[in-house]
Amino acid sequence: MKKPILSLLLILTSHYLFSQTFFGVASVPNDNAAQPGPTPPSITPPALMQAGDLVVIFGEYRATGATFSINQAGGQTWNTIAASNVNNQTTAIFWCTFNGTWSANPSIKVASGTNGLTSVMYVFRPTASGFSWRLNIGPNNGTTAGGATNTITGITPTASNTVTMAFWNSASSTNTWGTLTGTGTGWSKTGLGAQYRNTTTGQSHSAAYNIQTTGMVATGNTSQTQGGTATAGVSSIICFNQIPNNDVCANATLITTDPNCINGTSSFTNQTLNGANADGGAIATGTSKMFLQKMNYFQMLAYIGLPRRSILLSGSIMKIAGRPCIFQKMIL
Repeated sequence: MKKPILSLLLILTSHYLFSQTFFGVASVPNDNAAQPGPTPPSITPPALMQAGDLVVIFGEYRATGATFSINQAGGQTWNTIAASNVNNQTTAIFWCTFNGTWSANPSIKVASGTNGLTSVMYVFRPTASGFSWRLNIGPNNGTTAGGATNTITGITPTASNTVTMAFWNSASSTNTWGTLTGTGTGWSKTGLGAQYRNTTTGQSHSAAYNIQTTGMVATGNTSQTQGGTATAGVSSIICFNQIPNNDVCANATLITTDPNCINGTSSFTNQTLNGANADGGAIATGTSKMFLQKMNYFQMLAYIGLPRRSILLSGSIMKIAGRPCIFQKMIL
C-alpha cells in the first residue's frame, strides 16, 4: 500500500516542485541595427514553444502620438495595452497565452510613420501544462531622466506564480544598458540581450524579469545604468500570473474594502450596515444572518468549484470576516 500512497503524494505536490521559467527572446531589429515603421518584418518566435507559454511583445516607436496594433496575429488572441506616450517615444505591450500553433510569424505595426519601430518578444513557460495566464498588475508607466541610474518602482503581486517584467526605453541608439539592481529580490536579465538598439532615428530598449513561485512578495525596485549617450526615456512594469485552465474564478472581480469600514467581530459589534441589497431595498441593521449565510455559500463555492485552491480561498474569506461592508459588496 505504500507505493500507491507515494505516487499520490508525488502527483499532488508536483505543481509546487516546479516554477515558471524564462524560455526565450526574439527581436526586430537585432541590437544596433536599423528598422523603420510603420510595418516591420515579422518576429521569428523561439523554437520549441508549447501551449500555455506566456508571450509578451513590447513595441517601441521613436515619436509620440503613434497608434500601435497587431499586424499579423499568427493564430493567437492578443491583448493590447497602450503604455507610454512621452519623451519622443510611444510604447505598447501585447500579450497572449500561446495556443500551441503559430499560423504565421507575428508582427506589430503603427498606423503611420517611418521612424524607428522596435518589437521584442519575450516568452515564459508555466510550471506545467494545463495553465494559462492573466494580467495581475499594470502596466505602471513612468519616465526616466537622462542621468546614469534609471529606477523603476517595484510592485507587490496579488497572486502567486507570477512573472513581472520591467522595461526601460530611451530615444537614443548610442547608449548601453547594464548594472541591474534588485537581483536580491529576484530581478534578472539572464537570457536577455543587454539592450535592443534601433539605429533608425535612434532608440533603445532593455528589460528585466522577476519570477515568483509562492506568496505575494514585493518585487522591490530595480534599476539599470544608462551608459553612452544617456537620454530621457520611458519605463513600464507589468505583472502576469498563471492560472489553471479549469479555474472557474479566473475572471472574478477583486473585492476591495470600503474605506469607511472599521474592524469588528464575528457578531458585527461596532458595525453599521448601510447601502442597498441586490433588489434595491435598504439593508436593515438586523440582517447579520443574511450576511453569514452568504459567506457560507461563498465558502462552499470555493471548495466545490476550485478544489486546487480551496484552502487558500477559504482562508481569504476568513480573513475578511467581521467586515460586513465587504459582505455587502459580495451580495451586490
